[in-house]
Amino acid sequence: MDFLTVSRKDFWLNEMMKEQYVFLTVILFIGIGAWFQLFNIFEDVPGIWFQRSGSLIVALSLLSEARILTKIKRLEDQIFIATLMAPNIENGLKAAGHTREQTITPWRRVLLITNILLAILGTIIWGYGDIIYSVLH
Repeated sequence: MDFLTVSRKDFWLNEMMKEQYVFLTVILFIGIGAWFQLFNIFEDVPGIWFQRSGSLIVALSLLSEARILTKIKRLEDQIFIATLMAPNIENGLKAAGHTREQTITPWRRVLLITNILLAILGTIIWGYGDIIYSVLH
């Protein structure tokens, strides 16, 4: 049963967070860059570029969501295959259920909530970014 043991730390760092950090860094770069007009090469109204960044934030959060679901599905398949290879199938099924509850379920919720919040934030920026920019700037 040792081959089914996956710690939360290992799962979080190896399977999810490396790619999630890249998505979050790009989203922050786009949002901050648009706020400080790093992408305004056509010298448009500054609030418009911040507003446009909302669409990119939504697109990246949806792409991140799809990648997370793909990785979770792949990990669940690996756990199932490891279960079938267990010497005692009953113990393997118990270990697989325990592994899934301990590693996949908590992080799935956290990552899905994070991506939903990013999609909502991006939608608000996309719809009202010019107003937010003019009020706060």
